[in-house]
Amino acid sequence: MRKLLIGLLLMGSLYAQDFLKFSTIYGAYSLTSPLTKEQTFQVTGGQLQTLQEELDDHSKLTFGIRKLARFEYENKQGKFYTGSEAPINESVMIGNGMAKGWEYVLEYSDHSQFGESFTEQEYMLRYLAPNFIVKGSYDYRGLEDLEFAGIDFRYRKNLGNLDLSVGIAGRSHPAYLDFLPIDRWWEEQGIDISEFIPFWLFAYDKGYTDSWELQYTQYGYEYYDYLWWDAEGNLVASTDKEFYTQVYGQIVEEYNESYAKDLGYQHEASLSVGADYYKYTPNNWLHIWSTIYPFNKGISDYSFNYDNAKNSIDFDAGIVFGWKLSSRFGVFVEGRLLQMYDIKSYEMKTGLNWLIY
Repeated sequence: MRKLLIGLLLMGSLYAQDFLKFSTIYGAYSLTSPLTKEQTFQVTGGQLQTLQEELDDHSKLTFGIRKLARFEYENKQGKFYTGSEAPINESVMIGNGMAKGWEYVLEYSDHSQFGESFTEQEYMLRYLAPNFIVKGSYDYRGLEDLEFAGIDFRYRKNLGNLDLSVGIAGRSHPAYLDFLPIDRWWEEQGIDISEFIPFWLFAYDKGYTDSWELQYTQYGYEYYDYLWWDAEGNLVASTDKEFYTQVYGQIVEEYNESYAKDLGYQHEASLSVGADYYKYTPNNWLHIWSTIYPFNKGISDYSFNYDNAKNSIDFDAGIVFGWKLSSRFGVFVEGRLLQMYDIKSYEMKTGLNWLIY
């Protein structure tokens, strides 16, 4: 899907005379130090010792190109793009109705945060015409391990401030399973987990080994317990309890994630229906948008199972409202509700501005 979007972008640059006109190429680098360094404590040799945690700096390197027509109520945040912008125009199906033709965002970021390194990628390509809309998008969020791609073709009917649209969307994503792969592993071994679960067999299968060993406390007392080593021979736990409470869960989680990842991309075909209302004046404005996927059909073996989902209809809806009651006083409301693959998220902001002079 990502290659398809990049291909469409290149085709657009060849066939659209003003494809790159008014676009902005940008790059930015930021570096910040951690705000806090937590102190931890441990007992060694009968003494309480203080440990100062050393945290790495946070950094972000971003490259991108974008061409978006802002809505009248949107203000450019600065003179330069840094890659931290998240304008509403990227999320909606229909951008500023005054704009026609191609709009796009291609952005790549390399992050280092809290000792972890990850990338973020965003590609959005949209063509807005009087009677139809085409939008393709790809998002990858390395920190959340979230990946999603889609392409949407719709017929558009403009009724002044109101736009109605209907069409077909194809959506792709990593497999979202409605079962636990670890449960299937027990079944493949012929083990009935309703009676007894030999947890150690799964650990053995993943290369872990254990040994019943004589050990000593810091005061010289003897005791026996299991030592556990990983596949590379590294000691990972000094007791059975430590292994099952601190290590075993991570083994299962990595197995479940690896199982789903090995299944590759899954695909659905969906009916897409949209309604966008936008009206702006210098003193008040209202922007409401919604995209609904009321019917979805899986077209791969592990497509999302909507029959078992609590919420079987996906949608993306939002509102922006602003009202300047006077030259010095105004109120605003901004909100968005997103439900995809039985996962719901929302955000909302409201407040007032009072200029005193």
